[in-house]
Amino acid sequence: EAIAAGTSVLVPKVGGAAEIVADSGIGMVFDPADPGSVRSAVQDLATAVRAGTLNAFDASAFLSGRSEDRWVSAISAMYVRGADKIGDGDD
Repeated sequence: EAIAAGTSVLVPKVGGAAEIVADSGIGMVFDPADPGSVRSAVQDLATAVRAGTLNAFDASAFLSGRSEDRWVSAISAMYVRGADKIGDGDD
């Protein structure tokens, strides 16, 4: 849905979405088991948005009211919590 709306995405390196995103240049792909990979993907996405190198992406909507550091930290923390939950076997 995000891609259809013209919004770039972050997707894990699993399933078909990763192939679509990697091949089309509309977002970043990360290793869901590696919090560092998530952080790098978020930072790379923010850099690409500022540089205008992503396809079909509205940079102003992405960055509106957000600092890059705050956004990177919030998204990274979300994925770390998810990875920790998966590692604990909690659903």
